[in-house]
Amino acid sequence: MKRILIIGIGAGNPDYVTIQAVNALNEVDVFFVMEKGIVKEKLIALRKEICRRFIKGNDYRFAELSQT
Repeated sequence: MKRILIIGIGAGNPDYVTIQAVNALNEVDVFFVMEKGIVKEKLIALRKEICRRFIKGNDYRFAELSQT
């Protein structure tokens, strides 16, 4: 069965990610990221850093969607 998980990044500091969020991150195959322009580019980088830091292995991918 396919599921959609909505995982909050809290205050935006990778040190504040909860164990529940880390467990959820490790269940995901595809992360959908909304492209919101240059102003929000740092948020996408932060999300990718959180994934790099907390996901075991690298069998996940990002699908970037543009907001039009």
